[in-house]
Amino acid sequence: MATYTTQLGGGVKAQQPETVGKERPHIGPEATKLGELILDQIERGDPVWKYPAEMVERVAVEREGPLCILGTNVREDAPFQVIDSNTFLGVTCDTNPSESRRNTDEWANAHVHWKASETYVPVKGRMWLIVWRGRKRFTYEASVADILHVPPGVPHKVEINPADGRTVVYVFRSPTAVADYKQPLPPKNRS
Repeated sequence: MATYTTQLGGGVKAQQPETVGKERPHIGPEATKLGELILDQIERGDPVWKYPAEMVERVAVEREGPLCILGTNVREDAPFQVIDSNTFLGVTCDTNPSESRRNTDEWANAHVHWKASETYVPVKGRMWLIVWRGRKRFTYEASVADILHVPPGVPHKVEINPADGRTVVYVFRSPTAVADYKQPLPPKNRS
């Protein structure tokens, strides 16, 4: 995928697919609006970029899956992405089928980050974080403004119940650990 890059200092870059302004059917209108807003802020030279919560929510719902806002990989399906080798910020919500309690695969999205911590902050609704220590399973519930932090090496997965209404969860990971992005659980951990 061809992109153009803007150096922002401190190892942070802004990357935009060259297809900006062209019709991209895999990118919805809400994602396009958010991408244009962030790009405008960067091009003006704003020292801080604001991602309005209501826009972020609309994009996450529109995508029916996770949304990466800051990260290390440029994705073809992202309208705009800030590349930051130190931080990952993503969003998930109740329309993400891999984290829905309606998913009959109890291992859907179960994973581990061997070198990175991950932190979840619900900004709307509630979520459950399932973690394993050996074969023992623990479940933690979180609602708006609660913080759940998963240290490196702890197998985990998120569950959201769509029947509870709209849920939006911000996900932070540091360091971004590119090679350690998201490792599936080894079969021996599944019982």
